[in-house]
Amino acid sequence: MTGAEENFDVAIVGAGLAGMICALAFGPPGNRGRLRTVLIGAPQAGQSADLRALAITRSSRRMFEAMGLWGNIAGEAEPLRDIIVSDARPGEGEAPALLRWDNEGSADPSAHFIESHLVQRLLSAGLAASEHVQIVPADFLNAKFHKGSVEIATAQGDRLKARLLIAADGKESRVRVSAGIGIRRKDYDQMGIVATLQHTLPHGGRAHERFMLAGPFALLPLTGRRSSIVWTEERETARSILAGGNELFLGELRKRVGHDLGEIEIIAGPQAHDLSMLMAETCVRNRTALIGDAAHVIHPLAGLGYNLALRDIAALVEVVMEKARLGLDIGSEGSLEPFERRRRIDTMMNTVMADALNRLFSNDIAPVRRVRDLGLRIVDRLPMLKQFLMEEAAGLTGDLPRLMRGEAV
Repeated sequence: MTGAEENFDVAIVGAGLAGMICALAFGPPGNRGRLRTVLIGAPQAGQSADLRALAITRSSRRMFEAMGLWGNIAGEAEPLRDIIVSDARPGEGEAPALLRWDNEGSADPSAHFIESHLVQRLLSAGLAASEHVQIVPADFLNAKFHKGSVEIATAQGDRLKARLLIAADGKESRVRVSAGIGIRRKDYDQMGIVATLQHTLPHGGRAHERFMLAGPFALLPLTGRRSSIVWTEERETARSILAGGNELFLGELRKRVGHDLGEIEIIAGPQAHDLSMLMAETCVRNRTALIGDAAHVIHPLAGLGYNLALRDIAALVEVVMEKARLGLDIGSEGSLEPFERRRRIDTMMNTVMADALNRLFSNDIAPVRRVRDLGLRIVDRLPMLKQFLMEEAAGLTGDLPRLMRGEAV
């Protein structure tokens, strides 16, 4: 379609996980209607698979069920049975558990874990079969905003027109810049190291969150005798470990993993990502709505970043479809204001919480360490508080969009 202009209801820039799910959500079965949607994103040729594991919370799973996606994802996902939180130091042996969450008495896990690249593959298959989505494998160049539409140009010469533009193009979003939306950013001077392990002993669906001197170290259960690690480390230390070769990396990893999983072997990775906090000053401006990392980036210690993106999508699709059925302009500021209002508080709360937890647990100041350990032990002894926090982590509290209740829009 290069050189020709084509009209759509919705244009989504960014063909990552958030962009693909958003495109699918504008059609059945999760949506009782459909909007003509274009997904704009250049294929990532030669790029290695993303090894990060996704924690799909219970509400996010219900969203996938409503969209007809969970049946394909379930077989690749490992249900979470329990979580053990401890305050540890590399090489000091097994640290005592300060807090433990489990799913005893519930047949419905609070979360499932699955590799990001597997979800991407399954979503790609869903898009290929979709009748309401057209894929334009191109790079976003610029957008011109008009009273009733937005014109999008790609670097490959495509010219598209839509009533609503959605930015799903990540934390360095060019669409966000084009819409004139500013950001607040904080650099953590940390890196998140991810890798996939194979081990000789079963994990039993158990996840570990170990708070180390430089930041949290998480072991997340995957299918089979495999686990994913999310290792937060000071940037310079991380670079030194990664540059030291496989033996150094494996030696440092063993100090943090411990002996619960038996012998370990790295079967994928490691990969490293710079960690930062980002929040857009608004989610809506100039016929543009921001979702996912284009709107907010939080520290990975809580494992909620992807689920926040799904909440963005569920809320946006619900608002847009309500306005479309009323015959209103789906890209106007008035139409999109409920989405901005609905997501602003949730986004701010989670961003502030993740930032505070990272500052609290990424230090070795003795009085602070004693207080945080005491706090975790107190929570562990209060069943009602533990239950509330578990429901919050599972995404079951607050004003949930219909998709996250398992209902069609």
